[in-house]
Amino acid sequence: DKTGEVLYNALLKIPDMSPDIADAIVDWVDADDTPRTNGAESTTYQSLNNPYKCKNGPLNSIEELLLVKGVTPQ
Repeated sequence: DKTGEVLYNALLKIPDMSPDIADAIVDWVDADDTPRTNGAESTTYQSLNNPYKCKNGPLNSIEELLLVKGVTPQ
């Protein structure tokens, strides 16, 4: 799904998932550099004190989610 809507809707079924975090996760894995409404692409991550690029690909681990805007261990 190139729009990310299938993933977004699946993420919203996770307890305590917010639309903002779902958008950021979709942006993390999608191939484009266009941020969703409440998401984050490389421009957001590049502006951090310790900059890094958005993955734009599948997650390799659960721990990688901690790199995504808004995701916490909780």
